[in-house]
Amino acid sequence: MIGGITHCRLIRTHAEDEWALNPASVAAAIEADTAAGLIPFFLCATVGTTSSCAVDPLRPLGELTQQHGLWCVLLLDHMDRILQWRRCS
Repeated sequence: MIGGITHCRLIRTHAEDEWALNPASVAAAIEADTAAGLIPFFLCATVGTTSSCAVDPLRPLGELTQQHGLWCVLLLDHMDRILQWRRCS
C-alpha cells in the first residue's frame, strides 16, 4: 500500500547521480500515461532514502506536480543520516 492506496501502478523512471529522481524522466512518464488515457495523480519524493541517502530534486518535482495537478507527498526519511553522510563524503 502506498499513500493509503491499495491498488497502484508503479512507474519506473531513470535516476540521476546519487539515485535521485530525474525530473525529465518523471515528466516523460506523466505525459506517456496521460496520452494512454490514464490519470496520473500522485508523486512521492524523498529526502534521505534508507538505502542510498538520495535526495530528490524537490523544486523541479514540485513544479511538475503543480503543472500536472498531481498530489505530492514528501518523505523526510533518515534526514539525520543523509546530513551526516554528505558531510563525511
